[in-house]
Amino acid sequence: MQISVEGRRSSVGDWQAVSEIPADQLKPLTPEQAAVVAELKISAEDYARSILEGERASEALLEKTQRFARFLNQRFASRVGGVQIDSVALETWAGKFRVAIRGKVNTVFRINEDLVDDLFEGGSKEADERISRVIDLVVGERVV
Repeated sequence: MQISVEGRRSSVGDWQAVSEIPADQLKPLTPEQAAVVAELKISAEDYARSILEGERASEALLEKTQRFARFLNQRFASRVGGVQIDSVALETWAGKFRVAIRGKVNTVFRINEDLVDDLFEGGSKEADERISRVIDLVVGERVV
């Protein structure tokens, strides 16, 4: 199964967290990064913080996507025979997970990221039921 994140995202909290890291604990810039800093005439420390924030945000989004992929894999295994997940991708700009399946049904469908957040962060029974309904509709009726 292929798992990916398309795009990136950050929040004020993410930026605050990296801004509190002492400058001497930031990774040194590569020669290429230092050249960008010089060309743009920006602070090397700010650029290093930006890189770190981007890395942390990307890792968090990938972990979320991996967790949702495991959830879907278990859900499909327990409810639907003859279907495998090819890929799960988080489309950050659209705020949706794109899921490609093959087997008994070959299709691509999307699930709102907010729905997944409600399930994983709040344990929402309604979110769980809505995700299950999407799976049932996609597999049973090929509704996208």
